[in-house]
Amino acid sequence: MFSDANGVAEITEIPVIAATGHSWGEWSIIVEPTDYVPGTAVRTCENNSEHKEYPVIPVLTDTSVWTEDLRIEPSETENGLIVYISQYGSVSVVIPALNPQYDYSIKYKNSAATITVPQGGIYGVIFADYDSDNRLISVYATDRYLSKGKNFLAPAGFNSSGKVKVMLWKSLQTMNPLCAAADE
Repeated sequence: MFSDANGVAEITEIPVIAATGHSWGEWSIIVEPTDYVPGTAVRTCENNSEHKEYPVIPVLTDTSVWTEDLRIEPSETENGLIVYISQYGSVSVVIPALNPQYDYSIKYKNSAATITVPQGGIYGVIFADYDSDNRLISVYATDRYLSKGKNFLAPAGFNSSGKVKVMLWKSLQTMNPLCAAADE
């Protein structure tokens, strides 16, 4: 409002500027979630950088939000990786290399077993041969000293004609099972 030369007030129309609304940019993860702890993301309005959204983003196990995009299994010496993706972006999780000296494991292939134990000692090892109907054909059982780490065992005189299952026991006397594996 202003006055003219005669002091008469004149009303001028003030133009109305329409609101542009928000034009949100891409999400950026500022605190990565884990399997157990939510994270935080941010996005900024491209029309006014003072306008920001900061949602709490769900844990990585929430499959309604996160999708496993890539998985590389770890080896005994190399780390593995899982990459999760969502509308908020991607999160990479390193899977530590396997440490066979802390786990019992058996791999059986080509008539020989690779048996990994966490500590040296006497263990019961059983090789069982099964036919196509899963009936037991023959068994080879022995108490063996296995050293800490990997041990290779190909029992002499054990010939399989079917599917082989290898079992590791604390000892054959106590029959305390530790792990098992079948033909690969």
